[in-house]
Amino acid sequence: MSMTVDNNGNISGVGLNVNGEKLDTNQSIQFIFAQLQNELAKANKDKALGIINEIKDQQNQAKQYAEILNYARTTRAKTDSDGYVKIDSNSDGEWAKVATWCRENGISKDLYDNWPNGKAGTTKLDNIIEIIKSKQEQCGSDIQQKMVFVQDYIGQYNAYQQGASTAISQANQTLTSLAKGQ
Repeated sequence: MSMTVDNNGNISGVGLNVNGEKLDTNQSIQFIFAQLQNELAKANKDKALGIINEIKDQQNQAKQYAEILNYARTTRAKTDSDGYVKIDSNSDGEWAKVATWCRENGISKDLYDNWPNGKAGTTKLDNIIEIIKSKQEQCGSDIQQKMVFVQDYIGQYNAYQQGASTAISQANQTLTSLAKGQ
């Protein structure tokens, strides 16, 4: 691509902006640079907002993990002297929530099946608790990583906005100098 600048600071031969729209090449190079900087700033802002929405979804998921983990621990605390928890699928609302959640998330498909005499062994409950804790920790790590990306995009947004502001300021100084005949 070639670009030419005439004596008045107008340029020609410049292509498209970051959105694929044709730039107004009858403007000064500082103004075109400012437009590009603003476009890049907007693109980074949009990326940051998208990731922020993902973070909100993951925070809701983390809240579910915490709730299910609490239910599983409450159920686990009902251990009898034989190392079992009596499971009554009709009356134990907390266990029913854990079992339903585990089935929906593919953790264990037979939570009400194969329990001897309607009792759940603490080992299996401990395993389920560990799986939920692991998923909760992974979710927290994902949220932290996405927050780093958001900070990066916001930093880039600020840099591009500053670049646009500087270009506009320089263009104004040039115009002021020309108006004064300097």
